[in-house]
Formats: sequence, C-alpha cells, structure tokens
Amino acid sequence: MQAFPGGLRLAGRLLIITGILHCLAWIVSGWSGDTMRLIPFGLVYIALGAGLFYRIRTIRYLAFIVTLVGIVAAYISLGSAAVAVWLVWVFIAIDLVVLAILIASIWRGRQPA
Repeated sequence: MQAFPGGLRLAGRLLIITGILHCLAWIVSGWSGDTMRLIPFGLVYIALGAGLFYRIRTIRYLAFIVTLVGIVAAYISLGSAAVAVWLVWVFIAIDLVVLAILIASIWRGRQPA
C-alpha cells in the first residue's frame, strides 16, 4: 500500500506553481536585480516539478536538495531583498510542503503514483 498516492504529482504541481511565481515575482515587487535573480531559480523549479509530475524517480533527490537550498536562501533573504515579504513566505510554505512529500517518498523507498 502506498503512503500518499499521487504525492509526487502533487509535489511536481507545487514546484511548477512556485516556479511560475518565481518567474513572475517582478510583477508584484517591481523589476530589480533581486527579482531578476529569481527567474533562473523559477525555471529550475519548473523543470524539477515536471520531472516529479512525470515520476522520474531519480529527480526526487535533486528536487529535495534544490528545494532545501531554496528554503534556506529564501529565509536568509527575508526582509533584505526587494521581493515582497508575503511572497517569500509563500515560497517557503510551498517548499516546506514539497519537502515533506519528498521526504516521505524517499524514506518509504517507493514512488507514489
């Protein structure tokens, strides 16, 4: 029996959503160096999210590392970057959910459908 059926697809969808938000952060916070730096990270999140959505098994580990780094970077930059604080908290919240799903998937050793 699977612990969380559809978990990786959900994690993939969430990464794609946060990737799109990263790419569009300049609309909310204005065009600046800080918001431009979010665009490459958003594209990486979209690619990893697509890999999780299509259940490419080895992507889980890379997605875990990148998401963990993303959370730490977002928390460190909180308040000091030109990005809206509420948007950074949205990034952190979504990333925490993705991390929880990835931890469950990796720890169980199988890939939920």
